Amino acid sequence: MAHSYYGKSAHFFFNGDFSGEVTIISNPLEIDSVEIKVDAQDILDLVARHLRAELIENIEQMDTKEILKLISR
Repeated sequence: MAHSYYGKSAHFFFNGDFSGEVTIISNPLEIDSVEIKVDAQDILDLVARHLRAELIENIEQMDTKEILKLISR
């Protein structure tokens, strides 16, 4: 099933399970818009890398009680 997301500067078209390719159209309302296709896994990897870095930073800022509470969940 195809899904879409309309961002500020691009439109994204993708499968609901993020398989296959994502079609990205930059500046869709402009004459010089560009369409590219990107493997969905590349986008997932990019987002995961960013979230991993944020999680690590947050964990490094936690005190002992916060760490133990996190682990006990």
